Amino acid sequence: MFALLIGLAMFMVPKIALDMFPSVNPPIVIVRTAYSGAGAEEVEQNLTMVLEGQLANVSDLDKLTSTSSEGVSMIVLEFDFGKDLNEALDDIRDQLEIVSSRLPDEADTPISFKIDPSQEAIMNLVVTGDKTPEELREIADNDIQSKIERINGVSTTSIRGGRESVVRVEISQNRLEAYNLTLTSVSSVLAGQNVQVGGGSIERGDIDYYIRTDGEFSSIEEIKDTVIALKSGLTADGSLNSRNVIRLGDVADVFAGYEDAESVVKINSETGVYIEVQKESGSNSVNVAKGVISSLDEVNRSLPAGVRVEVLYDSTEMIGGS
Repeated sequence: MFALLIGLAMFMVPKIALDMFPSVNPPIVIVRTAYSGAGAEEVEQNLTMVLEGQLANVSDLDKLTSTSSEGVSMIVLEFDFGKDLNEALDDIRDQLEIVSSRLPDEADTPISFKIDPSQEAIMNLVVTGDKTPEELREIADNDIQSKIERINGVSTTSIRGGRESVVRVEISQNRLEAYNLTLTSVSSVLAGQNVQVGGGSIERGDIDYYIRTDGEFSSIEEIKDTVIALKSGLTADGSLNSRNVIRLGDVADVFAGYEDAESVVKINSETGVYIEVQKESGSNSVNVAKGVISSLDEVNRSLPAGVRVEVLYDSTEMIGGS
């Protein structure tokens, strides 16, 4: 009997799934609110303090801490273990609804979510090649990210390093003053024109046709030609004189570039790009990591010459070795 039990144990143990994190949810909820264009002090005074005052009323709250930085308010609510976080989230959302009318109009709607350690990145993939970090980021975004996210068990991926491509609009203060314009008025015009607007639907027989007005910019030249203001004055026949039209290109330089660098990623002392891989909740870390690793040869064959993606860090190695 003893030998039989030992043999059974030896057969069963390798079948037990291994994972980094046990299924334990810490009693923590985060409330994050974006406040674009606001400095840290403005975020603190006009947003974070208002939210904190209301969220202090949440039931069974053990500790409340906050961080205010440029454009973002982050509030962490901690509860005792055993607290039903779904109930806590409902309470938090009720409090946020109460305080919503006191928040700045420019602030986004606060987002509340639970901390889930199983959503931590299980591995990092480094993208290397004889290219700039910005070029490597673009390759990671266009040619790698979607392939990794299609792997069974992968939830999301995040690209770190390099700067994202943007259209830069650098406005001259002198030219603004010459046309008697303000930066706020120009920004409002651009924001209002670069949108897609739903136009309702038309029913014809058994088919519904949905209408959408496409107002998004499609080229840099189109952005330059955007009318931002009109000077008074008409031609002799009463039509608008084109010389009285003020376009964005009259007051700004518009060109393709990159966003300002807020942080720099260093890999082995070199500026680089890497991809964080997160697994789906409930999926096995070891199996997901194996799936990612086995896909890399195929992914690399699709990349430009000289560019490769490789494993930089794999948290499941310590699981398999334990």
